[in-house]
Amino acid sequence: MRVPTIVLTEVVYPEDDVFVSHCPELEIVSCGATAQEAYENIQEAITLYLNTLEEMGLREQVFAECGIEVTFEWVEESSDAAALESSRLSQSPDASMFGTQGQTTARYSVPSVAAAS
Repeated sequence: MRVPTIVLTEVVYPEDDVFVSHCPELEIVSCGATAQEAYENIQEAITLYLNTLEEMGLREQVFAECGIEVTFEWVEESSDAAALESSRLSQSPDASMFGTQGQTTARYSVPSVAAAS
């Protein structure tokens, strides 16, 4: 099925005694005790933020302000429940290869765009 997606950057780096994670396009920041935890926390924060934008009806405004472009990609069909919310589809390269710091580009679904199109 064709799924509307956006591409976001996820950056993780050590700072003092924690690892900071950052999505520069949405200006979201999180952290974790390890690099892996920081990656997982930023992914969760992005997903929650995208779903909140949708619930509040602010997605189009925020995407325009941040210069985020929605594209359509073919993905395997998933459950109806998953299709109702934003979710992380993939990343490149694999975040685990960085160990203590690094940057990935991740694709997130934006399901409600399909309903509006």
